[in-house]
Amino acid sequence: MHAAKDWPAKWMGPRHRSVFHDPASDLLLAMALYPGDPLGAFASGFAHDLIDAASTKAKRIANAKRHKKR
Repeated sequence: MHAAKDWPAKWMGPRHRSVFHDPASDLLLAMALYPGDPLGAFASGFAHDLIDAASTKAKRIANAKRHKKR
């Protein structure tokens, strides 16, 4: 699930989070990739989105603090 969600990162870099990082995409990927456990895959994908969002926000805060000190 995580590899499928991050696949566009190969050519989009950090901007890849604009693709496949929403609940609708999580559900579609889960149903397509894990027909035996789509709910578990959806939960995993949704957690991936939350962690990516938190990580991005933390990086922005850290960068803002770093630039403010200069």
